[in-house]
Amino acid sequence: MTDGRPALNPFSLPELFGARVPLRPWQISSHEPYYVPVGNTQVAFDEFTRRMDTLTTLQREGQLVLVAGESGCGKTALINRCAWHVREKLAAAGTTGVVVNLQRALTGMHVAPGNERFAFVLHQLCAELDSEGALRPDADAIAKKYEGQPEAIYRQLHNMLQPKHVAIVLLPPSDLPDDVVRYGALSCRKVLFLTEFVYGSHPKDVVDEIVAELERDAPPVTLRLGGLKSGDVPMYIKDRLKRHESEGKFPRMTNETMETLDLMLQSVAQMQSACHEVYEQRLVHGLEYDESSFVDLPEIAKVMKDLASSRRGKA
Repeated sequence: MTDGRPALNPFSLPELFGARVPLRPWQISSHEPYYVPVGNTQVAFDEFTRRMDTLTTLQREGQLVLVAGESGCGKTALINRCAWHVREKLAAAGTTGVVVNLQRALTGMHVAPGNERFAFVLHQLCAELDSEGALRPDADAIAKKYEGQPEAIYRQLHNMLQPKHVAIVLLPPSDLPDDVVRYGALSCRKVLFLTEFVYGSHPKDVVDEIVAELERDAPPVTLRLGGLKSGDVPMYIKDRLKRHESEGKFPRMTNETMETLDLMLQSVAQMQSACHEVYEQRLVHGLEYDESSFVDLPEIAKVMKDLASSRRGKA
């Protein structure tokens, strides 16, 4: 006889499916409480809120926020949280912050780096702002005046926006320093650019070079993320299990298992994927799924191996 509670995956997010879909509070407000201070993500967010406390620079000159780190360290989730924070502060001051999500604008697109990519992103940005009703009636005339000059149009964005509107632009991730420098140099008032820089094959001090290049004209807000710290994995797992314990039924995890995972898992993305997938596999295959059963290390290790193999197959 069952207690009637549904079987649920405690590592799923409200209104989203999948393990690696980043938190997105600017779109789904219930996501904001789901942030767990793993790695140095909370330190980075606190630095952002300190630097953006008054929003004066954004309103008068524009701003670039650069979030740098290895793949899977939580850059996208942090940028989404930063966008949410700025929009909330603007709303409190009577200004409309319009979030334009271009993070996947280049996915699957064969757009060459440089001017072609720069113009393509601009076109997507203007189209999204228009669809949100954020552009003035004469915005097309302004864009037409500078047709074929994407940099000039970027610099005119503040004149194209409706009064009391600010554009919060989530740019596509990049591993090209020149891309970041170019956007930073084009900061204009009422426009906030947030961009991810993936180290990739670059040494980490390349971020210092980007910042030095921009410091003369438009100093960016620079946030650097690293890997997981000791204790992060148990903290994350306990948060998710406790958060959902009254909503449904699901297996538990012993402290020993969590502490061993703390030594095995290296990145935020790896942690989220492994935890979500091991519970999802139990649900899909109808295995034991209540508080009396436990997820163990061999089970998790197999899931991690399968996930790694799947990623290699897609590469």
